Amino acid sequence: MFKLYAANNKKISFKSESFETRLSELCDFINNLSSDTVCLLPTCHMCNELNAAMLSRITSKEILLIAEDTIDCISYMKKKHKSQGLSLQNAVIDLGNNVFSCGQAYVALSRVTSLDGLYLINFDPSSVFASEKAIIEYNRLKRIHNSESEMITISK
Repeated sequence: MFKLYAANNKKISFKSESFETRLSELCDFINNLSSDTVCLLPTCHMCNELNAAMLSRITSKEILLIAEDTIDCISYMKKKHKSQGLSLQNAVIDLGNNVFSCGQAYVALSRVTSLDGLYLINFDPSSVFASEKAIIEYNRLKRIHNSESEMITISK
């Protein structure tokens, strides 16, 4: 289970408050990661902003482009819900206050194959939540199997 202390250890710390400077810091951070890193963001607009910032840093006259037969966000930035089914070794994930549905954070977090490859932007613990039905079913299964782990309480 993804623990809060693990999430806090995976946060990317920004030094600036301004959007432009934070975006630049994020680009620097991503440039230092392996080339298979995927950035999962909540909106296409955010994908486009980060892609534009990353593309503006390319100084070479030639760029190798790889086309895929899919309609998706440009490059390696993806919206969280479009990441379903992916297995990623490295991912930068925005888990701020833009999470809008039950399980959205789970979908994004569960794409990464290990904590070593996970990096969080704007982490807000309240963005990780499950539906009431899922919690009820989880607790029901716990009771059936006499699991030692504790039940999850439903917060209103």
